[in-house]
Amino acid sequence: MKLFCEVPPPERHAVSAVNRHATWITWSPAARSLLPQLLEEVSRLGPPELVHLSGGAPYNSTYSFGEALAARPLRNDLVSFARAFTQIKPQSRILCLTELFFEDLTGETLAYVLAFVRDVIARSQEDDFAALYTPLGATGLDVAGFPLHADLYKPETLLNVFDDVPLDESGASLFVDVPTFFQLLRELPQLPLSTQAELITCLTTPVTTDRYERFVSLLYDENNEWTNPLFESLQSHQMRIRMTCGEGYLINDRQWLHGRDAPTGGVSPRRLHRLVFSSVPEPGCSPTHGPTTE
Repeated sequence: MKLFCEVPPPERHAVSAVNRHATWITWSPAARSLLPQLLEEVSRLGPPELVHLSGGAPYNSTYSFGEALAARPLRNDLVSFARAFTQIKPQSRILCLTELFFEDLTGETLAYVLAFVRDVIARSQEDDFAALYTPLGATGLDVAGFPLHADLYKPETLLNVFDDVPLDESGASLFVDVPTFFQLLRELPQLPLSTQAELITCLTTPVTTDRYERFVSLLYDENNEWTNPLFESLQSHQMRIRMTCGEGYLINDRQWLHGRDAPTGGVSPRRLHRLVFSSVPEPGCSPTHGPTTE
């Protein structure tokens, strides 16, 4: 199934610097037609629940239908829809999504879709960690920006869909591509070669155990003499784009550092939906560098 089709950048994003590195996409007609049927079927299962998987702590939580879905026969077209996510391979491009919400698909009902996608991918790959519809971190008025980072889950492909976001220009998404990041590391005299090598290893070797905490501490621990100059260097190279409700992005988490400007009024618990998943092309197929997911 073809999940997405390419579209021009929305007018408000027409001159964004991100466009040099991005392809804008939205639901394909086939996917848009199928989504109401998917929602009708999975809504009978009740809301997805937060479950904690065995192993992988502390990042082992996901929303899931669990046994309620496992006990229900699945239509082939619904399974094909979910598995089509694994054919997406953004590589060095940012896939920017727009107009994801429509009459049947809202921020609330998207939770059902992403939990379903997560469960089908995990089941088909026989790996609970092949896809995670993950809960978000701290919320509230005192929560501000989120510096550039990589999530470093076992899956490499990250989908963020924005829901409850500020109406002003605050809370923009931030990006720095990893080749630029590596170059900035090499240009930083305060950074020991051993630390540079460890940061590069975090992003270039397969993830089997949590690296997020170590990666972020190497970047931003206030006791590091390189933290302030590296932070300033990253800020001077970052691209900024403010996504609105129903927009989002798909990236390879090992190819792009990503973060968030401080949003006005703090952080909402419904600010976005986050799905991470393994991109696994079918045998004999070339990796997909754009939005086409046949």
